[in-house]
Amino acid sequence: MYLKTLDLTKGLVDISDPGYDRQGHYQLLDVKVIPGHYSCDYKKNEITGWGNRVTECSITLMGSYQRYPHWKRLGTVGVDAGHCGFFTSPKKEYEQKEWEALVEEIYQSESKGEVYSTTEAFFTSSGIGDGIYKVYVSLNFEGDIRAIKIDFAEEEDDEGEDEE
Repeated sequence: MYLKTLDLTKGLVDISDPGYDRQGHYQLLDVKVIPGHYSCDYKKNEITGWGNRVTECSITLMGSYQRYPHWKRLGTVGVDAGHCGFFTSPKKEYEQKEWEALVEEIYQSESKGEVYSTTEAFFTSSGIGDGIYKVYVSLNFEGDIRAIKIDFAEEEDDEGEDEE
């Protein structure tokens, strides 16, 4: 489901839980992407025992659609606030009161916390909640990142970097 466009014309994106500061662990910071505007999308699927949940959060460079993209493992991201996504780098760090206000705004939004965006961020609920999730990239023919997705359908086992 398409939500919005994210401006990444500086060519850098942070992939993180919105509540993490830049010194936090299990986040991917300053990931170099092709500069441009990115389509923000998410998928929902039925997860046994959990119901219909967000299973994927992704960004794709506008105009670079590939019918069958090849996905390559980039790394993992951690979730402690039930949300994760993409942020114009450097990601805003919230003071405690700002964070509490944002959390309230997220859950008061039309999607009730499932999907949220600002001019500098796009993030979703993390499917089955807090945990460690796999991140994949799709490259153009020159080897530059043209799309990134977070897979919330299956938690990382924390034993290593499995390849898809």
